[in-house]
Amino acid sequence: MPSSPLSPEPPHLSFGLYSEHGERLLLSQVCAAIGSGAGGLTGVIGVAPRDSHFELVSDLGADYYETELPLPRAAAVVSDADPELRAVRVGLRHELVGAMVAGYDWSDSGADHAVSVLAEAGPLGVPDEIRTGAERRRARKRGERFVALMRHVCDEVDPLYGAVGVEMSMPTPRLLARSRNGLGDLYVSDRLMSRSPALRDGLSACFAKAQVDTWGNGTYFSSWGPFNGAGVSAPHPEEISREAVRLLGRALAR
Repeated sequence: MPSSPLSPEPPHLSFGLYSEHGERLLLSQVCAAIGSGAGGLTGVIGVAPRDSHFELVSDLGADYYETELPLPRAAAVVSDADPELRAVRVGLRHELVGAMVAGYDWSDSGADHAVSVLAEAGPLGVPDEIRTGAERRRARKRGERFVALMRHVCDEVDPLYGAVGVEMSMPTPRLLARSRNGLGDLYVSDRLMSRSPALRDGLSACFAKAQVDTWGNGTYFSSWGPFNGAGVSAPHPEEISREAVRLLGRALAR
């Protein structure tokens, strides 16, 4: 069976974002930001009836289907201006990253979904310890380009928080507060940090031996070399990620 154009080949490279201003607006804004940064819609789109609600896309059953629309109609669906359909997954292309898909991660109990942007991981899907020198260089270039795209989107959209990783799902605040797993490298908005000094201080300590960068509307915390311009990988990045998720979940639960 041929693969769907809205399902990139695994393993997946992804960044996920959560906004307190609603999932439909967030998906529209993410796609618009990619369109303003050397990318755009392909016209291939996964849709459902406009009034559909779901936790997992699979919950939609036969109400979900994938189709190719003329770009003006696809843009209307993505911007939530179509009278019949809502966008669930959106095909995108970027001149540096290639084919991508934007869509909803899973949610629970009627909470708004986070939105993730997925692409093929390529050399980033190869474990660090078995990469050749050429693969390490390609991995770093792909990671830098993907994080640069994430930064552009975050600067345009101003999400509450986000993360980037390989084979990663972006939890809602409620799911994140219960999580015992790591995510990836984190983005945290200024407004979330300002209302939680403990989060700001905790993340600064957690990433003391990693890379911390100031973005337009927040701070990016990176413990894995391919995801930061300095190429800095901190010792025990998995432990750092789990502690960062604990701190973020605690701040969001307040």
